[in-house]
Formats: sequence, C-alpha cells, structure tokens
Amino acid sequence: GQCGSCLQGCLANVKAGKGLGCIVNPEVGNESHIERPADQERHVVVVGGGPAGLTAAIVTRRRGHRVTLLERDELGGQFALAPLAPGKAAMARPLNSLVRLACLSGADIRTGVEATTEMVESLEPDVVVLATGADPLTIPAYGLDGALTADDVLTQTADTGSSVLIVGGGLVGIEVAEFLAERGKHVTVIELLGDIARDMDTITRKLTLKRLEKFPIEILTDTVLHSVDGCRALVRGPGDERALGPFDSVVVAVGTRSNHDLAVPLMAKGLAVHVVGDAAELEQIMGATRSAWEVACKI
Repeated sequence: GQCGSCLQGCLANVKAGKGLGCIVNPEVGNESHIERPADQERHVVVVGGGPAGLTAAIVTRRRGHRVTLLERDELGGQFALAPLAPGKAAMARPLNSLVRLACLSGADIRTGVEATTEMVESLEPDVVVLATGADPLTIPAYGLDGALTADDVLTQTADTGSSVLIVGGGLVGIEVAEFLAERGKHVTVIELLGDIARDMDTITRKLTLKRLEKFPIEILTDTVLHSVDGCRALVRGPGDERALGPFDSVVVAVGTRSNHDLAVPLMAKGLAVHVVGDAAELEQIMGATRSAWEVACKI
C-alpha cells in the first residue's frame, strides 16, 4: 500500500518505542515472518470491505486461496472518510492503493451486498473472515432523534446549518469541528472528559490543536449533554447546568461499538469464523490491518 504521510506507523511508533510499522503494510516490522503459500486451497469469504477486509482478501489471495469479498456499500469502509478530514488529503493514496490491490488480487469482490447468515452459508465457504467494522454509538440524552453522525458531515450528505453542536471531543469530533469551521460554521464542542483529542497520536494531536487555534471554536470540557429541546441543548458542566444554543444541528461523535453480529449465527451453522479489525477490537487503522494480516497468514 502507498504512503499517506500519516507518520502513525513509522515515526509515532518508533518514538513510542514500539518499533517500525505501517498502517497499510502490516508486514512492515514483521519481515522475519514469511508469508508461505497455503498447503491447501480454501474458499475464504470476507465480509466487509474496509481496511481489515481488504487486507484479509489481499493476503489470502496472495497465499493461494479462493476469495469472495462481500461489502454492503463501497470499498474502503470508514477509511474512505480519512481523506475528507482536514489535513488528511494524502490519505487517499493508501486508501486507493488498498482498493486497487484487492481488485487486482483476483478476489471475487461484490459491493452493494448486505451479507446475511444464509447468504454466507450459501457460498459454501471453508473459512469466513468477519471484518464488519464498528457502528457509531449513541448516548442516552433526550431529543437526539435527528442527530447527525460524523459520516453525515464529512460526506456532506446532510445540511448542518450555520450553527452546530458536536457531542464528543475525541479524534472524530475534533476532525468534524475543524471540517465545519473551515466552511464558516459556528461550532461548539462538548466533551465529557477533561481534555480533547486524547485518542490522537501525539504528533497528529499537536498539529491538529495548532490548526484549531485559528478558528473560533468553543470547546467545553468536563461537560455532558443532558437533553436537546428544539434548537437548544441543556448541558451539565463543572458545577452548573445551563442551556447552549441556538443550534441548527447536533452531531454525535462519542465513539463506536464493534459490529460482530454475524459471528454467533455463522458459528452456529458450523462455519469457521475469524473476526478481525474493529469488529474484533476497536483500534485505529494499523491495528485493523495488522489483525487481518495475522489471521490471513494462518488460514
């Protein structure tokens, strides 16, 4: 996969004492591990076309297996949002290279397909690799029925209006805040914890916070959303409860939950199932591709 200048696997990992790595080339740092041809060709069905699913398809094909990949939308998964975020345009290179490698691998790639237990079983797989990623979390606050997600904002599929409340000040929430502020929106971010962007690596966080200084974004930490009533939000901060707004829209970016819903019903059918990527454990892209590579090397 091509470099996206993210510095996560190389510089950030080395500075943290973890050794060299790469977000889309999981063999980097594991050169002593040789990808050997499979002893016997198997039919591997990969469910999910994000970074983990693409990696699983590429590596299992490289080892000589027959591969069918099912993806309900377009290839790329959540990784397709990365080049849309501020300062991350270069991430289109690793994204496009992963997709290209998968398409050139000889795998049978089927997009626009919602995988079900019955469908997967009908393909008669020897092994199933479940790479179904993660779904956005919601929060138990009244009035959030019409709330937007980060996907809605970054893909510009929804009209946010000119004044936006973002619930969640982690990596995703802060990227959305900068994205909107660049477009002249009035943005308020509330974060439950005492600091923002805690889940960014050190280098990216430093660069992001520096860029945020030029925008009039209001950031409220140690603050929790109680409810949304019309265009106003009731929040609880340090020692007080107050109303914020008015807002034209609310974006919820409080994290994700692993989606491995198909694992149990597939195993109940007697199928061998491996869960990889965010479907197994919530990590950033390097963890997703690494877990898929490790599984693919053993099939």
